[in-house]
Amino acid sequence: MRQWPMAFGVGLALGIVGTALLAPRLAPYLPEAWRPKQTLIVGEIIQKVDRADQVRLVVETEWGALLASFTGEAGEKVRLLVEEGDEVAFAMAAYQAFVDNPEVVRVVKGGHPERPSPSTEQPG
Repeated sequence: MRQWPMAFGVGLALGIVGTALLAPRLAPYLPEAWRPKQTLIVGEIIQKVDRADQVRLVVETEWGALLASFTGEAGEKVRLLVEEGDEVAFAMAAYQAFVDNPEVVRVVKGGHPERPSPSTEQPG
């Protein structure tokens, strides 16, 4: 009879730790309704610092500057894919000024694409 409070406490602790640590890693495999809410943070890359083991991007967003650090395989992909002046979108739970290896959703080369101006002449 005295063991159930201990079992309850251990189960509660495992549930809290599992939710905090495993939810971001399991999110791609969960049904849409169970996934943690994600916000799309979009901004222009104003500086790219390329080091031997790390790539850092300074991104200007509508909420302020964001410093994203990439290491390992993510760093190699960012090193090849993005340049200064590109527009990048990150999927994050909320805006943060400093992030490590954020999920990159899309990259638009050269920032906002220029649309051709509408023609004033009639076709034909």
